Amino acid sequence: MKRRTLDRYLSHCGVATREGARRLIESGDVEVNGLRITRADRWIEPDRDTVTLHGRRVVEPRGRVVAIYNKPRGLLVTMNDPEHRPTIYDALPESLSKLNLKAVGRLDRASAGLLLLTDDNSLASALLDKTHRVEKEYRLKVSPSPTTEQRVAWQRGVDIGDATPTAPAVVAVERENPKSAVLRITLVEGRNRQIRRMVESIGATVEWLVRIRFAGIELGELAVGDGRRLTAEEIDALIAATRG
Repeated sequence: MKRRTLDRYLSHCGVATREGARRLIESGDVEVNGLRITRADRWIEPDRDTVTLHGRRVVEPRGRVVAIYNKPRGLLVTMNDPEHRPTIYDALPESLSKLNLKAVGRLDRASAGLLLLTDDNSLASALLDKTHRVEKEYRLKVSPSPTTEQRVAWQRGVDIGDATPTAPAVVAVERENPKSAVLRITLVEGRNRQIRRMVESIGATVEWLVRIRFAGIELGELAVGDGRRLTAEEIDALIAATRG
């Protein structure tokens, strides 16, 4: 395995983003061969050197690759756009762009937040299979503020123009006033533009929409436009989510 700088190695292993890895190193939380290292640009040879974080060995994932990406607004989730508009594949960080990963599902161009990417088609299909009821949580601003009755209707399932009503959703109010509300909505299905269509069904408008959780993986403090590989433990959690 080729040499890497310590911060690149930690990021590649899914421990943190590159910036987060630098902070861990500079804080003295990382050791190489038993010696505390505080320089992020320290070169290591992963096949020969032992890297530990908080006393636990950090090992590069093998086999399937799964990553999290914080999608900015304005990007399409597609590999080819006939109109040559910008896509996530034009903007992925270097640590992910060379891995030949495909997005698990989509976020529309105006939406932002958590995307999962993987090279494992079976895992992607399982995460998107509606029978598995994998949870996806969104934070959004709606104008005007929906009434209690309208929120209850979303929780029960509503007609958005498809053959069947939506599955029951979990709706939580973060803050509200008569003009607008910031909500958190959790879905167990993934119809095209589903939340926007639910909001439009009551004559309201989505001002902004961010996905913050998918199958137990949380967006957390990952910066917009940044990404990282998931750890083996996080991948195991994804697999568990597809099994109910």
